[in-house]
Amino acid sequence: MNESESNDCEYTVFAGGDSCFFSSVAFPLTAALEEELRGDDSVKKTKKLPDFLHVDSRPQADASVIIGGVVGIFMFFTSWLGKKVLDEIYEAKFRPAIKRALGEVDNNMSKEKKRSLTMLQVGVSYDDKRVFILIGIVGYTFSEILASEHMLASVHRNAVEWIENNSFAEPILLYIINHGNVNVEPIRFDSLIHADRYIRTIEFEC
Repeated sequence: MNESESNDCEYTVFAGGDSCFFSSVAFPLTAALEEELRGDDSVKKTKKLPDFLHVDSRPQADASVIIGGVVGIFMFFTSWLGKKVLDEIYEAKFRPAIKRALGEVDNNMSKEKKRSLTMLQVGVSYDDKRVFILIGIVGYTFSEILASEHMLASVHRNAVEWIENNSFAEPILLYIINHGNVNVEPIRFDSLIHADRYIRTIEFEC
């Protein structure tokens, strides 16, 4: 495999929430990404996920659920690229569409929806290491979320250093950015389903 092939990226858009959240957030983001990435042969959309990344995206009726909606971009790489992914690939190929699409969401959301916590997730999967770095940014509005979006690269760099210096069995490494604060060490899970349940029920201080 040559360097360009190892740098090729597959991605998918993940969303969890009700029909209003899908129409206001997930669909516009998907369309913006497809427009931004049209003609870029190094990035391909996929619906195939590794088994350990399967997650239930149905609306949650449990009264304990704190997060009302989750939208995410999951990127998949064959080989370990370390710090390069968010420093170069995410910022060049994904960030413009994310900021453009989500920057318009607040104007289209109802007041009721704005009172529900929301999360933007960016996930990076490496097949050869069987590890998935998941970074979530929480806020009541997407303006709040995008105000912390610049932290993604530094959090990912910290995650890469942690992976290279630690032994661990769990494939999911979770970091949560909450109004400028983030956990130093990853919260580890055996599957994305378990991580999703944790995210949806944790009580955030906002």
